[in-house]
Amino acid sequence: MIPVSSSHIKHFQQATSVLSQYQHRILILGCSGLVAFMLVVRFFTPIPIRHLTRDPLVLAEKPFYFGFLSNVGVLLWCGTAAVCLFSSLLLFVVQGRRESSLFFAVFGSISLWLMLDDLLMIHEVLDEELHLVPDKVTYTVYGLAVVVSLLRFRKLLIRVQPWVLGLSLVFFGISMGFDVLVPQGWAILQDDAYLLEDGAKLLAIFVWAVYFCRVALEQLLGLVKVPISS
Repeated sequence: MIPVSSSHIKHFQQATSVLSQYQHRILILGCSGLVAFMLVVRFFTPIPIRHLTRDPLVLAEKPFYFGFLSNVGVLLWCGTAAVCLFSSLLLFVVQGRRESSLFFAVFGSISLWLMLDDLLMIHEVLDEELHLVPDKVTYTVYGLAVVVSLLRFRKLLIRVQPWVLGLSLVFFGISMGFDVLVPQGWAILQDDAYLLEDGAKLLAIFVWAVYFCRVALEQLLGLVKVPISS
């Protein structure tokens, strides 16, 4: 049985009260927004609504395994973002831990954006279709955002197995290196290039997810004073 102090119970009750106040607003705004978006697409754009609601594989008439590992990466990004952002909210409303809350908000936002980039192919569209932002510029901006965030929260990061996060960054570096620096056609078989570039990226996302879930677990268990082994 985990001992929970009266102060923790009070904080949880206050947090529940605050969240309850916003629950109906979130439900109303969320449902209204989704309905409005679908109606606008249906009646005011040339885009068939089925192109947004049906499964892409069904529309493209492709086998079920097309893009499977890419979808796994998106799910890992999504899970990491959800864990981080929820942890940020919980740490803030329960104990007012501003530094920890900001830490998870920042890295949750980074994970969320990278998920959207992978899901919607944002940087590919900006580079290859619109010719607005080259891949090298996008990767530089992403790299700077991560480096600045790492430096800002370095004291918190080094407390929990920093080598795991370092391993993730190494895999990311390998993936981006193949994408930006290695010329196309270097591999005898095209699949070899995708195996190294996309394989390293998938490993990077997986290790990234493991690390931030581990940090979140430690922080949240700390709310009820439960020790966690390193």
